[in-house]
Amino acid sequence: MFRWAFVFLIVTFLAGIFAFAGLVLAAAALAKLIFYLFLVLFLLALIAGLLEKIALREYDVFTGKDKVGLTVREKLGILAKGFLKRLS
Repeated sequence: MFRWAFVFLIVTFLAGIFAFAGLVLAAAALAKLIFYLFLVLFLLALIAGLLEKIALREYDVFTGKDKVGLTVREKLGILAKGFLKRLS
C-alpha cells in the first residue's frame, strides 16, 4: 500500500513537470488518501501488537486485580515504553 502512495506521488511530480493540472490534483489526492489510510492501519497494527504482548504475558492491566495493580499513569508508561521499543 505504501508503494501505491509512492507511485501516485511520482505521478504527481511528473504531471506537475509537464503542467497537467487536473492530473496533478487527482494524483496528489490519491497519494494523500492512501498515505493516511496506511498510517491508520499502521497505528492499529501497532496497538494490536502491544495488546497481544500484554495478553501473552497474562498481565491484567485493565482491572488491576490479581496479577498487576497499576495506576492509569503507570499503565500508559508501560504502553509508551513498549511503543518506543517496537519502533527501535
